[in-house]
Amino acid sequence: MRTFSVRVSALFVFQFIVFSSTYAIKGSDLDINGYIGFEVGQMARSQYQGVDYAHLWLGSTVGNINFKAVPSENLTVLLGMEGRMWFNSFPPEALRNQHFVYTSYTDFYLHQAQGILSLIKGNSISLECAAGIMPYKYNPEARNLGEYLFRTGTYPAYIINNFDFPRARLSGARVSFNYTGGAINAGIDVFALTEREMRPFHDLSLAAVANVGISKAVTLGAGVELAHIWAVEDTMTTSNRDDNKYVNGTDTGYYTFRGTKLMARVTIDPLFSIRENLRDVVGNSGKIYGEIAILGLKNYPAYANNKYGYDDLKDKMPLMFGINLPGWKLLDICALEFEYFGCKYPDSYDQVIYAGYPRQADRFIYDDSTVYQHDSWKWSVYLKKNIARNFGVIFQIGRDHLRYEALGAFIENADFGAALVKPNQYAWRSKFEFTF
Repeated sequence: MRTFSVRVSALFVFQFIVFSSTYAIKGSDLDINGYIGFEVGQMARSQYQGVDYAHLWLGSTVGNINFKAVPSENLTVLLGMEGRMWFNSFPPEALRNQHFVYTSYTDFYLHQAQGILSLIKGNSISLECAAGIMPYKYNPEARNLGEYLFRTGTYPAYIINNFDFPRARLSGARVSFNYTGGAINAGIDVFALTEREMRPFHDLSLAAVANVGISKAVTLGAGVELAHIWAVEDTMTTSNRDDNKYVNGTDTGYYTFRGTKLMARVTIDPLFSIRENLRDVVGNSGKIYGEIAILGLKNYPAYANNKYGYDDLKDKMPLMFGINLPGWKLLDICALEFEYFGCKYPDSYDQVIYAGYPRQADRFIYDDSTVYQHDSWKWSVYLKKNIARNFGVIFQIGRDHLRYEALGAFIENADFGAALVKPNQYAWRSKFEFTF
């Protein structure tokens, strides 16, 4: 079945290339770009299903091709396909099904598929709307940590990181307004989103992200998401089963995926006055940036299957800060980032995937649960060097929210919790990237 699916996806890509080329010949503007990335890395020290391991290798090959068509002055169509070959990274001696030891997998999926309609295209203001699958990033400086508004859960609070992809793929519609006027640049993006990445699927969420830049020296940003504000199936978003219930005195209710997330960020550029004239020397260095979020404004008490509850603000407030260090012409990007997230329960969406419940993990965790109370600090070093016009090298080392990968069909071998939990646990990853 998997081989058939891969062949169908590859055939779709081929047919689209032929169609696009034919379309371009008829006179429409068409741009094609993409990349091939060869990734190698290692979990130097990590945990898998509550047991410590060392020196587990990571490896994958990624290929991406994107098409940009401009059929009219005000309409842009973007389509991107991505293919990936990867290996499971589980410790062989821990696998419950030995057939899948060192098995490779191949995936094809949509990287993006959106239409963008420009309603106003002026010198100082612009207004556009878009719909489809949209890779989205609101903090251009963040290289690994942060981007909390769309890469987190509410209940339970979890954070997602993907190597060299510090953004989210959103599905739905977007309306964007931007203003440029001298020293002030401002913009706002408003979203109506449908959930396609994590259970419960298809729920509607509303979100908005705003930013203001002042004289290129300071950029302020803020955002809000009303997650799962409208449920396609109420019992999937807020299950009324007894094992999802809580009792707090006379208050009885049910845990829910529905919640409100808030985000605020700032970027300070002390070298803005000399950056334009000395870009070859200064590069992107000197910028200081930070972000804070609240993952769920409403509190819920602890009870039975949710022993920590969601009533402590520090369990729902990740904070990150970073700085772009000088590369001295040896590096194009050198970013150092830190994160504090004082959550005392595991950073895991195990129950979300395994049972469809908005509660904390109760499988595959350390017997000593106090470990997670000391898992507050994360760190990351991201380095990038473009060696030639179409060839670059990326290296990252740190302790972030990396997880072991698993196919959904083999849930007995899955661990949906963060793999780097203890202070001495970390991983490094590298990528050789060819772009066209």
